[in-house]
Amino acid sequence: MADFYEIPGSVMAHILQYISSMDMLHLQATCRHFRTFLTNSDESEVVWRNALMRDFQFGNDKDASGYSMLNCLRIRPLSTREQKPRRNTTMNEEVIASSIFGYPLSDSDAVFQAESAFESWRHWCKASRIFFSSDDGSDGSSTSTSTKKNKSQISYQNNDFVNGPYFLRAWKVWQKILHWCLSNDSASYGRRLLASFEDGVTKIQGRFSECEDRDVAHSLEAIFAFVGGQVTLSDIDDMKRRRSEALVGLFGGYAVYDHVQCTRLCSTRDALVERPPGYAIIGFNFLTRSYRAIGVNLIDGGIHLITRNGIYPAFNEEETQGWEDAGLQWMEEYARRLSGAEVDVRKEKIMNGSPYEWLSPFPSRKSPLCSYKITRGIEVLASSIAAEEIGVVAYSIRIRLLERGEPGHMEPEERGFQTCQLLSRHWVLKDFRNNRTDEVNGEGVVGRFPLLFEGGYRDDFITSAARAVEGKDETGTFVYQSCATIESGSFEGQMQFVPGSIARPTGEPFFVHVGKFSLEARREFIY
Repeated sequence: MADFYEIPGSVMAHILQYISSMDMLHLQATCRHFRTFLTNSDESEVVWRNALMRDFQFGNDKDASGYSMLNCLRIRPLSTREQKPRRNTTMNEEVIASSIFGYPLSDSDAVFQAESAFESWRHWCKASRIFFSSDDGSDGSSTSTSTKKNKSQISYQNNDFVNGPYFLRAWKVWQKILHWCLSNDSASYGRRLLASFEDGVTKIQGRFSECEDRDVAHSLEAIFAFVGGQVTLSDIDDMKRRRSEALVGLFGGYAVYDHVQCTRLCSTRDALVERPPGYAIIGFNFLTRSYRAIGVNLIDGGIHLITRNGIYPAFNEEETQGWEDAGLQWMEEYARRLSGAEVDVRKEKIMNGSPYEWLSPFPSRKSPLCSYKITRGIEVLASSIAAEEIGVVAYSIRIRLLERGEPGHMEPEERGFQTCQLLSRHWVLKDFRNNRTDEVNGEGVVGRFPLLFEGGYRDDFITSAARAVEGKDETGTFVYQSCATIESGSFEGQMQFVPGSIARPTGEPFFVHVGKFSLEARREFIY
């Protein structure tokens, strides 16, 4: 019979696949032969790669995000992970949320590549210890009391390992959002949004304690480990002090007639808002009393829009059924849209006519879902979103006279006018489900007759008594938003403008085209 120590390394590596990683550590510490085999042998890398796949769910190759099993999250010393009081933001001081691992989102060194599979495995053990910690977040590397040591031991005996690829993907999501917040695309809004983020939370500090299947919520737990949500609104004094941060929503908002909503990534405290049984809330409308929330089904992990009218899938339910990382994919898509400038920041008048700056969820020019037309120097962007909470498809039409230096700009002599004013509209709406076409004709849009000039518009309107009123000069783009009760269809049309103004025309009326765009009540993603 062969001696135990003569077993070939390849055979030993195969046997160790069926032994837990903690037992391998025990063998490494108590047996010289195993210590040599698990540390310095040719097969040790294979053994610990198998352990990374088994314990932390890594694959053999790089995943879709570009990370491999040797990529690790850097762990800051415990002393630097102690929570610090948040500061007031000023123009010269930015508050950056910190992850549970001790570094802010702005730390570019948070992910590094380990030199060996064993080093990577050790780092992911530290990350797991922090995430599943039930005390102050210690990773166990500097604990002195037997109580804390016992907690760490119990944790690993229960196989509490994080999903490494989820956490690396979550870090990438927040890096994309951070870069957008600091880019020219977001301007000052991005800084305010960044300052509203709260520090990441561990599992016990999070909102998914009711979830019996740990894997269902784990991809979203990875997201909240880096940012715990946006500043809570339950502390009135803090809200007054941090008003500029409290009034921004990560997922943006829109206004259609008297319906206004803006959705934020809610903190653990705010996640306790009204919710149906079996759901955890991750986002909600904070701007008005209209109930609109984004929730996670704690049974199957599905992402849903929750309203007074019902519960609707916020992420294609048929394609993602049974996907444990649906929540993470939902966030990845939003980060992709932000970083790709497929949504943009706008200032709009809402409710009582007050100007409000927010992220508009309507697809922007860089999105394939947005139509784009230029007629005689007038740019028209048009797109739609599903507004399930009011049972309609909302659409947005943005109109402006292009300025010098922009593609499509024409000099006044070329286009034939200095200013022009909207006179009438003609819309063509097609309902694919009912095989019906509706045409709408009318003066202006919702009683407004914008007079366009380079850099802005004059917001003329007609009162309820049919009296024409000359409005104020506004900068930027004129935005018209309305809605249609069509489940699946399309929208296109044209607007008639008069050179000069309606009162003082300087030429013949002409038509400006609105390119065709889709009207879909069921969208693959809803935010």
